[in-house]
Amino acid sequence: MMLSRKDWVHQILIGLGTAAVAVAAVTTKSSAQAVVGQSRKVELAPQAEPSTTQMRDAYRRPQSIPFPKDNPYTAEKAQLVRQQEEQRRREDDGKRQRVEQDHMKAEQQRRLDEHKRKTTDDDRRAADVDKRKAADATRLGEQQRNAADEQRKQQDAQRAQQDTAKRKADDEHQRAADEQRKQQDARKQQDAQRTQQDAAKRKAADEHPRAADEQRKQQDARKQQDAQRKQQDAAKRKAVEDHKRTPDDRKKAEESDAKNDKGASAHP
Repeated sequence: MMLSRKDWVHQILIGLGTAAVAVAAVTTKSSAQAVVGQSRKVELAPQAEPSTTQMRDAYRRPQSIPFPKDNPYTAEKAQLVRQQEEQRRREDDGKRQRVEQDHMKAEQQRRLDEHKRKTTDDDRRAADVDKRKAADATRLGEQQRNAADEQRKQQDAQRAQQDTAKRKADDEHQRAADEQRKQQDARKQQDAQRTQQDAAKRKAADEHPRAADEQRKQQDARKQQDAQRKQQDAAKRKAVEDHKRTPDDRKKAEESDAKNDKGASAHP
């Protein structure tokens, strides 16, 4: 991993400080090793306190730069020093430029890697989102299919119940109709028998007047019985019709009958 310029300078300063501490430690050790023999106390003679003027004169800038006698100042030396300084400055600038270029390249590479990582993360997140959406769609479709199947099952059960109730009602209606036909056939047979008996009685009545009176009485009794049977047949037919009608129709018929009964009781 490439360091930034600030981090690079920080690392250099840390290295320089570490080297300085090491040199100081070696120097102190060497100085300590140079002490030989017993230490002794030396008393220095007291010196007078320098005045402000003397201190100012001691720190005043000299008129010219002092040079050592074995190495006097020359223009060639000054030019050589300037050239060396310029060359060292150019070298430092070149090094700094190379370091900055390396830093810029490293920063560009880092940004490129970061962009690639972000792009990869975005693609992975998009793929995860697509997978979740597909899973949700599949789960929703499964739920809808289950709901549709449950609804079809309920509808089939309701239709089966309705068909069973309808068949039961048809069977009851058929049984009632069969019973009614049997009763009608039985009444027809009875009527035929009575007709034959009446014919025989009328014939006998013509022959015997007393028998005619008895026959009239029997005819009156039969008429009453026929009227009762007609009332019973009407009641049965009404019961069959009520069975065919729905509960609402039966309720309306009962309300109508109640109104008719009230009207009849109000106007005797």
